[in-house]
Amino acid sequence: MMRRGVGLAAIGGAIGLTIAYGGGRSVSGLVYGVRASDPLVLASATIVVALISSVATALPARRSNL
Repeated sequence: MMRRGVGLAAIGGAIGLTIAYGGGRSVSGLVYGVRASDPLVLASATIVVALISSVATALPARRSNL
């Protein structure tokens, strides 16, 4: 169960990063001090989403094994 959830999160993360990088160019003029391809922002957002998806997958998996 965890493998499937983490796999879906990884696929979603890859698609999301691609869209965020491409869409960042159009929004970069609206946000002060952030470049379109700022690696710190992209990495931070990816880590936060990965942590949330891991917890959201782990809790039901743990409950189903009890």
